[in-house]
Amino acid sequence: MNLLMVGWASSEQQAGGVESIQKDMVDRLGARFVDVREAARELGVEVGRYQRHANIDRACMLAEYVERLEENQSFDAVIAAADAGAMLHTKAPLVLYWHNPYRDIADHLHRQGSYDRSKWYEYAKQYPALEEHGGRRAFANVAVSSWMRGYLGRCRTRADSVIPLGIDPEVFSPGSPGERGRIRLSLGLPPNQPVVLFSGAFHPVSGFATVHRLAAQHPEWSFLYVFKERKPQDPLLLGTADVRFPESGPNCCVLDCLPRSAMAAVYRAADVMVSASPIESFNLKAIEALASGTPVVTTRAGVFADWPESGPFGVVCGTGDVEDMAAGIERVLAGEAGTNPRSAVVPYFTLDRFERDWRALLGRVVDRDHREVRPRALHLRSLVAARTIGGHAQVHRTPK
Repeated sequence: MNLLMVGWASSEQQAGGVESIQKDMVDRLGARFVDVREAARELGVEVGRYQRHANIDRACMLAEYVERLEENQSFDAVIAAADAGAMLHTKAPLVLYWHNPYRDIADHLHRQGSYDRSKWYEYAKQYPALEEHGGRRAFANVAVSSWMRGYLGRCRTRADSVIPLGIDPEVFSPGSPGERGRIRLSLGLPPNQPVVLFSGAFHPVSGFATVHRLAAQHPEWSFLYVFKERKPQDPLLLGTADVRFPESGPNCCVLDCLPRSAMAAVYRAADVMVSASPIESFNLKAIEALASGTPVVTTRAGVFADWPESGPFGVVCGTGDVEDMAAGIERVLAGEAGTNPRSAVVPYFTLDRFERDWRALLGRVVDRDHREVRPRALHLRSLVAARTIGGHAQVHRTPK
């Protein structure tokens, strides 16, 4: 199947989230990938520093470039993130995957005082408008989790399918106790002290403030932080006055900008991973941790929205406050939960299943396109070929 994949950022980038989804699609589905940088280069557009509303410009630029590509190439389907595909008007059926609940995140941060009104307009109004606009153009809309399917409903868009993300169970696999000790030693962490892992962004919606307070209240635990960005110039967390970017020390290790493949060893070093974000579209990092044999304590967000309160995987907290999260961590460390993390994700949350689901969906999309769209196109060409003879229309059908 000849597929075109369209996105904001390069699939080669090391960041998680959408870049990981794009890379998996490119690798597993064999799609041709187009990002904003390629479109700008080929169109001769100078992409300067980010300015408000530039995302609309980028969507228009992607649309123009894809239109040029389709003048010389034929694709069976075009796949794009919901907002990146907002302006696409493709010859092939357009499939959008929804992975980012912009409206919910922006509303949450605005209520917290982290986003001023103009920032709220951008992320709670402009980005969702792009998603909704793309959703109306799409041949099919795909949510990355059941929770995201609910978000599509709030955006007045129907989810045609839910396809959860997948991980490689060979890469994300449990290690031996000896390996755990060696990794901790290399990170400068005490080998016999419980290690709590946090992986995410230095951003209010990541729940870092909760983890920061957990560390202050539980000096008996070591903390391992992995940030998707480098240390910011402003060490204070957005919207707070006392939550600062952490520094490595005797019971604390701070890492940043790790490639996805390097995260497997990080997961193996921890006794438990905490995911305190109140909003997750999927929570891929938690699934990776479980596959690596590390239990999780997480909020009821993303894929965990309908999981039981506790089980072999760990603990799902009803809220993201410090007391709830601490109690969940203590249950895991005591062996009351999280006794068989990997069983919760393998074999379902795998790339093999991810690929099968996507190929099945695309097969249905392409089949429906041929059955419903192509006959209409043939009918229109037939009308063009019609001639009126003696006041009666005679149709000369074009050959298939």
